[in-house]
Amino acid sequence: MSARRPSTRRGLLIGLAIGVGGTLVLALVALLVLGVLSGHASSDHAVPIDGEHVSVEVTVPSDLAIDEVAAHPATGFDPDCRGVRYEFGADLTIEAFAADCVVEEASQQINNGDHGVYRTIEDVPEPVDVEEVSTWAGPAQVFVQHYAEHTNVSDSWDEPVAIVTLDDPVDADFPTVVLRSDKGALSREEFTEIVASLNDIEYQLG
Repeated sequence: MSARRPSTRRGLLIGLAIGVGGTLVLALVALLVLGVLSGHASSDHAVPIDGEHVSVEVTVPSDLAIDEVAAHPATGFDPDCRGVRYEFGADLTIEAFAADCVVEEASQQINNGDHGVYRTIEDVPEPVDVEEVSTWAGPAQVFVQHYAEHTNVSDSWDEPVAIVTLDDPVDADFPTVVLRSDKGALSREEFTEIVASLNDIEYQLG
């Protein structure tokens, strides 16, 4: 006796089940991908910096937060130079110095803990690959600087830096703000994204 062939109807049902199963798997994969992407996007958070001299907001990854504030960071030049510095761990620094600070470009040493005292791009000894970036707080000049340390051993890094000219500074004596990723902890792409997020708190509050 010859084997009985499966009916066409049964074959169609099996094919349909396989097709539906495959579609569900693809849908689940898509949802997982979207979930990961949306979760990544939501991991960024806005951090307000609302002080006497600087009033801005910046969006940074969730693992970054202000852990130190220096009201009068040492500049190594003008002892009367007014400044403020906000540190986000070892990854990101945001600082500002008064326009009347006395800073000599020729004597700026970008090494051994000194990363430069900048008000404008004119203060930067050797900016590399300068580009203009728009932010909600004002135009930024983003560049790279070479930073070195010479202690027991010598090492060097390319640090992304941005000088933002504020459209509406909260203190007219502090018309710019500087962002820097110390020792290049952030890539230039990551850093530029953070710079572009800079916003004026007064603008945000409307």
